[in-house]
Amino acid sequence: MNLPLNEVAEIDTVSAIPSCVAEGLGVSVVPQIAIDDCNADLLCLPFGQPQLHRDIGLVERENSTRGPVISELHRLLGEASGPYGVTEG
Repeated sequence: MNLPLNEVAEIDTVSAIPSCVAEGLGVSVVPQIAIDDCNADLLCLPFGQPQLHRDIGLVERENSTRGPVISELHRLLGEASGPYGVTEG
């Protein structure tokens, strides 16, 4: 497309991106979950046919001593993901 870009910021937190867009700092491509809790008046356009998605996972060492903490993290991630789901593995 050869569109000129004017990069003004690099944001490390996906959840902060919709707020920046709402304040007029540009546009962005973000996962749906990043805009689910955003109260700003944003125009959200899906793209891709079929709809694009990515699978992510939680990785730990097999002999980790942090098993209970990691299990709780996995549970909380599953809770936070809502309809996007987390499967046991």
